[in-house]
Amino acid sequence: MSDKVCDNRSVGVIISNSGGKIALLKRAKFPIRMAPPAGHNDDHGSPEQTAIDEVEEEIGLVIEPSDLIPTAIAERRMNNKCRREGGDHHVWWVYEVDQFLGDIDPDPEETQGAAWYSKKQLQRFADRTKAYKAGKIPEAEWEQNPGLEDVWIDFMRELGYIK
Repeated sequence: MSDKVCDNRSVGVIISNSGGKIALLKRAKFPIRMAPPAGHNDDHGSPEQTAIDEVEEEIGLVIEPSDLIPTAIAERRMNNKCRREGGDHHVWWVYEVDQFLGDIDPDPEETQGAAWYSKKQLQRFADRTKAYKAGKIPEAEWEQNPGLEDVWIDFMRELGYIK
């Protein structure tokens, strides 16, 4: 567990490339799952600045404030846990981005890698999480090849990326 106290405010960014693929990373720290770049608001200031900073920190892409497209997920409380003290829920802001500079260059401390995934692959990650939660995938197999982070299943479904 981390010694940081959770600020209970998180920001995520769904980044699409020109081919319609979505940038996902495999988290290096709890919860170890597949997810778009995201992080705590902490000392970043605004949710927009958090989005910009987290994308660059986690996967190396550069985005500008004008690249951020707000979604319906703004100031939404979700009961998702993190490793920090007090991290039993988060108030979320989620942005979409289809303009950026650079190539994916995952941070080895934040991620176990990152890449572009099709919507079909995204759906497979979501289905894998559902199967794991239903007890159909053994723990060891799940740890080697996890699915989509739970909170992102809800967000991606609502925003039309998965069923």
